[in-house]
Amino acid sequence: MLWTACEADKTQPATTADAASTCPGATAEEAAQQYHPRILRGRVLAPGGQLAMRSPFGDWLVGSAHAAPLEGEQTVPEATVALYRVGPDGQKRGEVLRRATTDIQGEWCMKLPDGVDFGPDVMLAASADDTRLRRSLVSPVATDIYSTTEALTRLLQEREVDFTKMPKETYLNIESIADTTVDLLQPVQLAPDDNVASTVDKIGEALAKDERLDKKIASLPKRGE
Repeated sequence: MLWTACEADKTQPATTADAASTCPGATAEEAAQQYHPRILRGRVLAPGGQLAMRSPFGDWLVGSAHAAPLEGEQTVPEATVALYRVGPDGQKRGEVLRRATTDIQGEWCMKLPDGVDFGPDVMLAASADDTRLRRSLVSPVATDIYSTTEALTRLLQEREVDFTKMPKETYLNIESIADTTVDLLQPVQLAPDDNVASTVDKIGEALAKDERLDKKIASLPKRGE
């Protein structure tokens, strides 16, 4: 778990305005806590630290990607992270519930709104220009958004899984299988010219070949059932 810009400097108490800008929805006291069950902290990672073909940020603004599933994915500064509900098809339903912006290290923070609980039908989406990466929010500690989470979201949509009926525990297991697949079992290598679209396509091809993943997804509730 990363404690980032949302963690208050204990020598300089955070103001309400500080909390609103660095951790939307949180009070200064909540944002200063090392753990709060409804405070979400995560990172956005993409090939080369970009969420678009053109990026205004130089390499000196890109943080380490040592914890990313793919070597070559780096943190993305100033990306917008939106939280919203999805319907059975995994597509957005209703208004955006909360928005945050990643800092210079690609890290973001927000408070889970009242009345919203963790589940595959609650989506995090990171975007810059016309490119986005998504992941279902099933746990307060599984919040990083990167190419594999987007590829898995697309695969579940293609297989007509019902996002509103998918058990949280099963989704976490599927996510773990997907990360293991592209990292160890069918390693996905990034080329120097790979962007988000080509990387997500490569990962999707690897996931589609994984028999363990195929069996898990086949057992999930389908739309219209």
